[in-house]
Amino acid sequence: MMFSQLIRKKVFYWLLVISYMSLIFYLSSIPSIDIVTKIPINDKILHAAEFFILAALLHMCFNIADNKMINKNRYFLAITITTIYAISDEFHQSFVPGRVADIFDLTADSIGASIILIFKFVNKKYFNISR
Repeated sequence: MMFSQLIRKKVFYWLLVISYMSLIFYLSSIPSIDIVTKIPINDKILHAAEFFILAALLHMCFNIADNKMINKNRYFLAITITTIYAISDEFHQSFVPGRVADIFDLTADSIGASIILIFKFVNKKYFNISR
């Protein structure tokens, strides 16, 4: 891949991460989300999916990192940063009228972030992909 294409790819991936984090922050700032009560899915599943997506986006960024240590630890970094962001999200919600910080939401967020590990093991076992 040409150098400029790689740079554009990195910038694009990081813009996706920042945009998605901004979306999470925006949604957490809404005093009450009535639409969530109308969706026939447990809200913990939505939390897990929301933070799985963030972890996957971060993983994509770390997967193309030039720094070998970052690249080698990309799963750990993606899960850790996502979990820290989930903690900050719950803290932020504690200041929003009609919202609360919930340890069960945080647990669902962390589980969602950790789901990317399944992809690591599936890739290794079935596709023999070490990256």
